[in-house]
Amino acid sequence: MRYSRQERVIGRRGQDSLKKSRVIVVGVGALGCVSAQLLVRAGVGSVVVVDRDVVELDNLQRQVLYSEENVGLPKAGVAERVLRGMNSDVEVEGRCVDLSSVNVDLLEGFDLVVDCTDSMETRFLLNDYCRKNSVAWIYAGGIRDEGSVWFIDGSRGCFSCVFDRVEGLETCDRVGVLNSLTTVVGGLQAHLALCHLSGRKVEKRMVRVGLSSLDVECLDVQEKEECDCCNGRYGFLEGKEKNVVKACGKDLFFMSGLDLDLARLKNEIKCENLGGCLRSKDFYLFATHALIRAKNVAEAKKIFCKEVGL
Repeated sequence: MRYSRQERVIGRRGQDSLKKSRVIVVGVGALGCVSAQLLVRAGVGSVVVVDRDVVELDNLQRQVLYSEENVGLPKAGVAERVLRGMNSDVEVEGRCVDLSSVNVDLLEGFDLVVDCTDSMETRFLLNDYCRKNSVAWIYAGGIRDEGSVWFIDGSRGCFSCVFDRVEGLETCDRVGVLNSLTTVVGGLQAHLALCHLSGRKVEKRMVRVGLSSLDVECLDVQEKEECDCCNGRYGFLEGKEKNVVKACGKDLFFMSGLDLDLARLKNEIKCENLGGCLRSKDFYLFATHALIRAKNVAEAKKIFCKEVGL
């Protein structure tokens, strides 16, 4: 009887389709916490959550899977434990990795990719991969009290047709974001995912919402003639993403593209072993990436080289 109310909307056949589906949620921050738990509660057969970050105190205002006792722990590991407790019917896996061109094959074998990242670089990578491999994905983003969500399957252009690769975009640490906004946008994202996976009609226009005025706008997106991705040029799959980038809202920097032997390092440097992650006062080390507490990129690289010795 777990899904009885839901089946009255999507039918038994739709519920069976959900049970057979595999979804990967990239990023379990504010949006990912909402989307992932709704997919798990709805009975999607397999949900994998991927995140490179750790829980911080200022996440708790809007990232609804975490509590105070989780501060300092890898998000993917915490999310896995919490989500498993919501629905034993669903296979849940958390992966503490930094998704990049080096390991983008992590996306293979899924029926849908759900984008809940705060990185434009990662979104362009997802766009290239999904377009090249004919995989549907759902973009979502939000700031202040305004957000967007878009189901992308290549039929109405792609992410690169709309968004440019630019520096200096507004971030939530600079201008803020409401937890009501991330909940609404994450809910819309999960709704599109459930429609697609259960065989119902999916809205393919970009949906923009503004909470202050309670406005909802649907935008038709057309393929841009000169778009690299739509013309088969997948530069982000070839490794164009940056090696070191600032984490949103923190004095932390992500260093990606690593291949670290954590078993060896835990015996060679002064750190705390969190299981799949090593932590010190200056950094977190994962197998594929590092989070380094620093004032700028140069200092982050210096700390990494000095402390890790690579």
